[in-house]
Parts: sequence; C-alpha cells; structure tokens
Amino acid sequence: RQRVCASGRMKGSMQNSFWQVSLPRGLRYQSSLSTRPLQGAQVSKGGLMLAPNPFSTALRVQFELGYPEVAEMDIWDIQGKQVFAQQLSLEQGQQEMVWTPEGVGAGIYQVRIRTSGKTYSAKAVLLR
Repeated sequence: RQRVCASGRMKGSMQNSFWQVSLPRGLRYQSSLSTRPLQGAQVSKGGLMLAPNPFSTALRVQFELGYPEVAEMDIWDIQGKQVFAQQLSLEQGQQEMVWTPEGVGAGIYQVRIRTSGKTYSAKAVLLR
C-alpha cells in the first residue's frame, strides 16, 4: 500500500472547485468543495455515494469528512477477494475518488472506505 497526500492546484469557481492529484494506476482522487450530489448516485445508509451504478468503465465514489484524516479504500468481489486497496491522506470536506477497474470481470463489488471514526460501505455493479 502507498500513502498518498493530497496536493495540487485549484480549478474552477469556488462553488465547483476541486483539488486533483495523480495516484497509482486505477484510482483518481479529487477533494471537492461542491455541495451538489452526484447525478444518478445511489446513496448507502452510511452516506457513501456511488455513480453511475451499475457502471462499465469508471465508478465515482463520494463521501464527506468532518476533518482531515487518513482513510483506506478497499474493494472486494462477491467471492470475498480484495481487488483494490489504497491508503489516502484526505482533507476535510467532500471527497471524491474514481475507480477504473483493471483486470476484473463483470460482477458485484463491495466498496469500503474506513476512517478512524467511521466505515462507509456500498455495493456497485460492474457491467462489461
């Protein structure tokens, strides 16, 4: 696992601005200041939003943090095999990651974000 710290440059207006950083292959991170929810997102009981769901090429994962902290993002297939794991150092506010699955087939995947105070979890369907 690799620790990633958010840094970058501000883009866009204050309502829709974000920080974008380069991460290891398969994950893109944005710390968004926008308060608008993801269009077509399915929200889990814990507040994790996935869009689009089902998806075919990329899945946007969004949630809110009350303060800066380290989080872990894990993705598991239906057989319980971990297909993705990443540790992230995140800022306070709305968080958005984009997972572009590589080397995995169509199916149901469990997306989990763990922080020191909360675990977010939701299911996503990958269509190929």
